[in-house]
Amino acid sequence: MKQAFAAVLALALLCWAQYACAEAVDLASAPSGPIGSRVAYLQEQGAPLDLHQAMQAYAAGRFTPSSHAVLNFGIGARPAWVRFDVRNAESRPLAARLSVAISWLDQLDIYVVRDGQPVFSRRLGDRQPFADRPVASRFFGIDRTFEPGLTSVYLRVEGVDPMVLPIYLTGIPQAEAREVAEGYTYGLLYGGLFGLLGYNLMLFFSLKSRHYLVYTLYLGTFVMMNMAYTGHAQRYLWPDSPHWQQFAIPLLMMLFILVGFLFATVFLNTRRVFPRVHRVIVGLCVMIGAAELLAVAAGSQLAALLVAFGSVVGYSCGMILLGVMALRAGNKSARYYLGANISHVSTATVVALAVAGVIPFTQLAYHTVEVGMMLDAILLAMALADQFRTIQEQKIRAEQLAKVDPLTQMNNRRAFDELTGPRWNNGVRRHHAMSVLVLDLDHFKTINDRYGHARGDQVLIEVARVLHDGVRDSDIAARWGGEEFVLFLDETGLAAAVGIAERFRRAIADLRLELGGDSISITASIGVAQAEGGKGSLEHLIHTADKRLYLAKSLGRDRVCAQDVESVAV
Repeated sequence: MKQAFAAVLALALLCWAQYACAEAVDLASAPSGPIGSRVAYLQEQGAPLDLHQAMQAYAAGRFTPSSHAVLNFGIGARPAWVRFDVRNAESRPLAARLSVAISWLDQLDIYVVRDGQPVFSRRLGDRQPFADRPVASRFFGIDRTFEPGLTSVYLRVEGVDPMVLPIYLTGIPQAEAREVAEGYTYGLLYGGLFGLLGYNLMLFFSLKSRHYLVYTLYLGTFVMMNMAYTGHAQRYLWPDSPHWQQFAIPLLMMLFILVGFLFATVFLNTRRVFPRVHRVIVGLCVMIGAAELLAVAAGSQLAALLVAFGSVVGYSCGMILLGVMALRAGNKSARYYLGANISHVSTATVVALAVAGVIPFTQLAYHTVEVGMMLDAILLAMALADQFRTIQEQKIRAEQLAKVDPLTQMNNRRAFDELTGPRWNNGVRRHHAMSVLVLDLDHFKTINDRYGHARGDQVLIEVARVLHDGVRDSDIAARWGGEEFVLFLDETGLAAAVGIAERFRRAIADLRLELGGDSISITASIGVAQAEGGKGSLEHLIHTADKRLYLAKSLGRDRVCAQDVESVAV
């Protein structure tokens, strides 16, 4: 009696298990999405199972019904068997495409069973050359004609990479249409990224800024990593190198991390701004890079994946931390950098959680990282542009400061030479009259000695204001050095130049300055010289005016001299 009850109970459990495990996929109304909620699965715990043993395990109720649209067993999972039924309610055979829409399965064995007997089997996976795939797709699939009635399908999946199984069973035209749509999506993504890559490479060659070269490398390594991750690389770049494909994803992930750190150190100038942090970054990069190479040299795909995925976590946190530190240090361009990394890290986290099975795996979650990377690339391009603009503004300000006397805010010698050069050449070519004034304050050393250099600087500032207010738009005035000033008068003959010099002499003599409780006045001696018929040089003209300045001083100061000593003697 007990044996009979046990047999009935076992039969009931088997019937319940078979019913609960899967509702058959009807080809006439097959879902357009993944069919994971209609399958049952079993993970191997000991020795590998063959098809016959898997069928026995299913009959014994050892398969577990799935409640998720996409099965996810995680990284380094044990091999798994997946089973589902396909119903063809038509009276004629129907063709369909069975596809596992993921690009990194090491081995996928497909078995089709009719009436308890296998009628078809095929081994797929990225351990085989791409040309061996029956369907030329970056995913793994077959086109199969299903006879009327019920057909069972068994899949055995083996791999070290995250074992994520988005299983589709649709009509062949629908499957091809889905791949075409995905192709357009990736075309837009890669087109945009390659456009940014090429643009920044041209900026590097034209501007010679290593920022743009490193950014180009950053974009290039992401594109390569993403192409390996999506299966495009194995299809188009290394279709006959399945061994390389086993390590391509973790190696390219690591390369992306290292180049990302390189870009951060260059863009944020960590060597100068955060020297200790810079040394830590360099040390960590050497450590994780060496660990990855050791894993690959040892032939351990699992170790290479664990090092790469673990490094991604540290990289993500490190990039955001560096952005915050740079922003607090006053780097305004870091706001774009920080926004870019928050975008990239948040979307990469979504994908990592989906791949790890923490959140449901959906196509939206799967492609989130690509959207985040596009935002990341755009924001980093904006950051580079902002940084370049800031550098240019600083360069312009530095050049301006290099041409301005810091005390009087007048032109210095460098600015005077640059401004007068073109006018002098034009005047010589057109035989225009040109004159130069050289002005020196009288007894200025006495003022410095009696009242101090600070009061002397005040005198120079007041004299500079007189000259600034009195020059014409066409004149060029500069502080020549110490208490000496020079003025270039374009299209001005000697008589007019003497008149201008006299006006300046009187304006300076009229100044009343309060120094140390005393009200003092100052005077200036001025030498004037005119270019003669476009002959000579500007340097010679200034030298002549300077000689006449010292002649004015020898004649008693506070005067304008426009003649040489010989003419005065006569």
